[in-house]
Amino acid sequence: YTATTSAGATGYSWSVPAGATIISGQNTQSIEVVWSGISGGNVCASAVNLCGISNPTCLPVTVALSGAPSTPSGDSIVCAGAVKVYSVSPVPGATDYTWSVTGGTITSGQGTISVIVSWSNTSGTICVSASTLCGVSQNICKQVTVNNIPASPVPAGAPSACPGGTYTYISGAVPGAASYNWTVTGGTVSGGQGSTNAQIDWAGNATSGTVCVNAANTCGTSADSCLLVSLSTPAAGPINSVCDGTGQFYTVTFPVS
Repeated sequence: YTATTSAGATGYSWSVPAGATIISGQNTQSIEVVWSGISGGNVCASAVNLCGISNPTCLPVTVALSGAPSTPSGDSIVCAGAVKVYSVSPVPGATDYTWSVTGGTITSGQGTISVIVSWSNTSGTICVSASTLCGVSQNICKQVTVNNIPASPVPAGAPSACPGGTYTYISGAVPGAASYNWTVTGGTVSGGQGSTNAQIDWAGNATSGTVCVNAANTCGTSADSCLLVSLSTPAAGPINSVCDGTGQFYTVTFPVS
């Protein structure tokens, strides 16, 4: 800090607030001050000569803090394509906020304490730093998991069945799926709804049917995958094959004595 030249002065007397330290230049026209741990105060100078000391002239000084922002608030688990808001509390003395995202795009709010992010289909991070007169803070980041709609499962089981029979159809587990939804034409789902295994009761008069399944989670439902099933009653004649779940009569002929 430098004082203007005062005619007749032989020296200059300086004062600074508690918490600041004059490290060089006392009694001269310029001083060097270290600021530490305070919000600011007045730097004052008086002109000195053999006749005395003048009234002080002061300059108010504000000390800017260089603190980092808090961890961004907002959802840490989102669905692909979701649009979410993230924010931080104001940092004292901050003049700007710089946001960055991986796995998404900032659509508005850059430079402020709150941004809107459109997430893609991959997990990532959202980070923010604060700028003050003293510089730029470190990045503070939040991990965000992006979930996707599950892929379509594939049903498997008997492609041919007997009317009136009960059959089990299965679906392989799909990553990220929370439940499985089964639908049937030509029959009914009698058990296993919501799981990877479903029991199907085929109608007694059905000639064909379909078994369909999709996978669901909090982000949505996949497309149906279907299996076409042929339904037919065995032809009349000697019974050497039967349908699961059906009853058959068998007889023997006793020899005549």
